[in-house]
Amino acid sequence: MPAANGQIIGAPPGPVALPTGEGKSSVASPRWVHERTSPAFGGRNIKDCQREDALDLDKAAKRDHDAFEKAVAERDSDKAI
Repeated sequence: MPAANGQIIGAPPGPVALPTGEGKSSVASPRWVHERTSPAFGGRNIKDCQREDALDLDKAAKRDHDAFEKAVAERDSDKAI
């Protein structure tokens, strides 16, 4: 259940996999993570990118997933130091 600040009450902190049907899932991440890691956030989502994404949604999802995984790995490696 979303709270007034948009967070899900009772949800664990950090990314959460959510079922979307058809054997696929999405990831819910904190807004600041999405803003910093998403290739399609804000000014990075240019018309050419939108057009390309619309032609191949699986490719767009993989690109976003790979960017998210890279950001998580970089964050985790920073914590290990």
